[in-house]
Amino acid sequence: MTNTIRNITIIAHVDHGKTTMIDNLMKQSGTFRENENVEERIEFNGNIFSDSVDYFLRVKGDSMNEVGIVEGDLIAINKRKDVKPGDIVVARINDDVTVKTLFQFDKRKVVLRPENKNYKDIEINPSVENFDIEGKCLGVLRNYN
Repeated sequence: MTNTIRNITIIAHVDHGKTTMIDNLMKQSGTFRENENVEERIEFNGNIFSDSVDYFLRVKGDSMNEVGIVEGDLIAINKRKDVKPGDIVVARINDDVTVKTLFQFDKRKVVLRPENKNYKDIEINPSVENFDIEGKCLGVLRNYN
């Protein structure tokens, strides 16, 4: 593998404790709009994760703390759509964006599971609600300062 340094965008806070709106996170093409919600851009060598990192998302909230994702973490996201149950995903429900474990995924029902016993599953009917997978979580970066 070659060491390729890329500029990666960090998107500001997603509250994954409850579904919180992030307006205009990405255009249809997958690029960011007018720098909205862009916290900063960093140089990153993407060879530390299993797949290429398209962006980092800064986490807010505690609904994923039982899998080690805590407030302030940066989660590495690949914009892939081919996810399976058990994957941690960034999901868009109508205009809200959330980070959860994909528990069930079919044409009639999607279940997103928080990894904190204090929160309930989110059940979505894709034929009624606008639902999309924005990406798959590849891993976590944490600063202890």
